[in-house]
Amino acid sequence: METVEIRLTPGGKFEYKDSQGKGNQRRIRVTRGETINWICANYNWALEFLGGTPLNVGKRKLSGGPDQIGVKEDVDDDAPIRRYEYLVAVWDHAANGGNGVIYTDDPEVDVED
Repeated sequence: METVEIRLTPGGKFEYKDSQGKGNQRRIRVTRGETINWICANYNWALEFLGGTPLNVGKRKLSGGPDQIGVKEDVDDDAPIRRYEYLVAVWDHAANGGNGVIYTDDPEVDVED
């Protein structure tokens, strides 16, 4: 299983860590059939694959919140070997004087042999 912990710095910069809080998971490498677990501990978030998805049953959109342990999805056994871009949006409800700010980024998933 590949874990991607989505973190947002106080300045709104994205960081992507593995399950031990290490590394740069902005581009992850997975194989067909592998599970990806997205976590964002402090914020509500959503992601959407752009221009195709590697996930089972063509799933393109996922979302979660700070009360969830993570959102797990499997890479399709027939997913084409290639790079997939996805959009991540994180809502920091406390930013901007409590009015909230939505931050976005565009990380990647590489499906490899």
